[in-house]
Amino acid sequence: AAAEEACVSGACLKELCSGNGVWLTELGECDCFECYGGTNCAVDLEAHTSCATVDVSGGDPLMFEDYWLSNTDPMLTLHSAWRLSYSAADLEAELKSKIRELHARTGNMDVREGDHIVLGIGSTQLISAALFAQSTAARPSVVFAAAPFYQAYSTAALYYESNRFDAFESSPEAYNASLAGEHVVEYITSPNNPDGTIRDGAIAGSARVYDHAYLWSHFYTDPAGEALRHDVDDVSLFTSSKILGLAGTRLGWAVVQNGTIAQRMEEYKGVAVISLPHEIVARELKLLNYALDTSLDVLVWAKGVMEARWAAIRRVFGEVQDSGPSPGRFTALPEEEEERYDAFLGRDVRPTVAYVWVRCELEADAAYVSTTDPTATGCYGVMLDAGVLGRPGPLYGGSDAFMRLELLMRDRTFDLLEERLRLLMLGGGGPLAAPAMTPRAPRLPAATPLHGPQPFPRVPP
Repeated sequence: AAAEEACVSGACLKELCSGNGVWLTELGECDCFECYGGTNCAVDLEAHTSCATVDVSGGDPLMFEDYWLSNTDPMLTLHSAWRLSYSAADLEAELKSKIRELHARTGNMDVREGDHIVLGIGSTQLISAALFAQSTAARPSVVFAAAPFYQAYSTAALYYESNRFDAFESSPEAYNASLAGEHVVEYITSPNNPDGTIRDGAIAGSARVYDHAYLWSHFYTDPAGEALRHDVDDVSLFTSSKILGLAGTRLGWAVVQNGTIAQRMEEYKGVAVISLPHEIVARELKLLNYALDTSLDVLVWAKGVMEARWAAIRRVFGEVQDSGPSPGRFTALPEEEEERYDAFLGRDVRPTVAYVWVRCELEADAAYVSTTDPTATGCYGVMLDAGVLGRPGPLYGGSDAFMRLELLMRDRTFDLLEERLRLLMLGGGGPLAAPAMTPRAPRLPAATPLHGPQPFPRVPP
């Protein structure tokens, strides 16, 4: 208790737990990070079965934890008698104004007077709201997302499958060959999850929903340096989780020019949840105000973290791999791009996207079956047997030659990932490539897309 009273900063609250957890003042105990235990989180559980594999399969932005522990000024206390009504219209109006300011100051989206801001419980709710708003009751719609795609799009389309939606497609060729003339709702993630590519629509005349969760300077800078402005009937989605790290707050928003589409999205939200919880809006507003008042320093900080992590990834997949027994066995995508000027950051930068889309270049690896889990196959299985749990390519409409690794984790988890990858590249962990490859071996074909309704599991980003 005395140590807690002497603790005046968030960083100190971490030190009370050996740096491996955070002191929870309200409970009077440590909340230990994964693979640490004991009263003060001093016990390293890495050798424990559950910690033998480093889990980089999610998208929790826990890297922001250190920033907010070091910046504890924006404290929010909610009294139990405060704001008991369903509506938080005044708070929502203020939050929408701050969101407009956020886009104006970062320069990523051209949001104009008259455009609508639709708030939602995370962008996940807005994915479904946009799907319904862009569909038509007159005839069934086909939902389309070019592979590799974020699996929440297929999940929403198939979960709500009804007379409004009759298929999910991921190949432009398949669509153009068999579904010409259909009404298509197209999801476009840019920068894309999982491969970090910049995308635009693939289907002419589609009703488009752009997911711009990663369109921020710490992930990507447009070489043209221009704020995006889509067509009048398009919907653009954003989430607080990837800009401020507030995944648990569950706040997302859509920028919509067409008032009818915005109203349909609001109607969907009203049926689903009536209104947003006051706690969500109040917390988001408090922290966004803080970010704006501190010149969006959180984005500058986040860019530094992502640059350091991508530098480490490039080293491991480059010089470390080339010095091992199988150079060229794995490729980290997206490949490194030229620097471009970022007006918000005020310097030249390279893209540092949120995920590594790993391509296994050996056919033997693409056909691999894990020795520890026979259901884990391909590149995903290779990594799993090396102690790295990512996500398999087929979850995103890709082939077994691909898998995804996240880069948004705590420092300790990233250090473990780098360590396991380095060991794999040097031949000391996981299945060995046989025969050994020469540098820059021929690549496998691009990802093979999946067509038609697919039973993708519902998992977080």
